[in-house]
Amino acid sequence: GATNVVTNAGKSEYKGIEFEIIAKPIEGVTMDLNMGFVNPEYKKYETADPLTLLPFDAANVARFGYTSQTTGAAGIQYDSKPLPSLGEGKLMARVEAIWQSKQDFHPAIVYPSGWKDNPLIDTTTSDARTIINARLALNDVSIGNAPKFDVSLWAKNLFDEAYVIQGIDFGALGFAEQTYGAPRTFGLDVSVKY
Repeated sequence: GATNVVTNAGKSEYKGIEFEIIAKPIEGVTMDLNMGFVNPEYKKYETADPLTLLPFDAANVARFGYTSQTTGAAGIQYDSKPLPSLGEGKLMARVEAIWQSKQDFHPAIVYPSGWKDNPLIDTTTSDARTIINARLALNDVSIGNAPKFDVSLWAKNLFDEAYVIQGIDFGALGFAEQTYGAPRTFGLDVSVKY
């Protein structure tokens, strides 16, 4: 069969930077941008070569799991002034793009003997991706004496990008498995305030 092993890498260090910018170029319009950059490094990753059983420090060859070195998002949003025809409700429209660089799910250590922990690592690695989301909403709408309500129509992964969120390398058995993120999804939200 297959075995899932969790190991302690010993010591690692993350160096990075994040920034966020929000701008309001004209009334009702908000633009936002944020980005993050990280450079993770193992300082110590003690293990043993499975073929020779000799100790081995894999700090220089092991890949970081579940870490994208670059992440970011950018969006533009419009918020209207209160609209008398909606009982002073407001219109909101937003489009955003969220991206991240490739991501590994296993350390993929290659030992001095040539043994590979994860020979199919490139099959399970997630490529860089950009996901587009959108939302159109009417907020704080009131009709007569009825309670205020919000209605929003939204779409996630608008362009139906196929992307991997998890991969398992069953290299010893000759295959690998991938789990994909949600496809294009639409929804309608209604909430009442009373």
